[in-house]
Amino acid sequence: MLFILIMDVLNSLVNFTTLGGLMQPLAIQQAWHRVSCYANVVVIFLRPNNLDLVTVRQLLELFGHASGLRTNLSKSSVSPIHCTNEELALTASVLSCSIKAFPCTRTLASHSHLENQLRRCCCL
Repeated sequence: MLFILIMDVLNSLVNFTTLGGLMQPLAIQQAWHRVSCYANVVVIFLRPNNLDLVTVRQLLELFGHASGLRTNLSKSSVSPIHCTNEELALTASVLSCSIKAFPCTRTLASHSHLENQLRRCCCL
């Protein structure tokens, strides 16, 4: 229960930055679901541009300072969805994460329907 309450704060932070214009919309259909949580796994969907990547990195740092739950980016991974090699290189350099293929096998949910909705997005 505590995990759910704390992750709701992270979700609210991400939504706040999106509504404030600090992060680009995910798709033309205005997909609003950016954060998915299950057990101890958090997936954040974002566009692979410098502003979105820096914003998410700073949000995770801010969230870690406030909650004590710091994100170890060296143990995190990025799974590209329709990214170019340049976008993938930018994402890896800004977030300092490893690159893993999409769909992610570590989550239980099926993400096949998301691939059609999300264009040129990365998930962290």
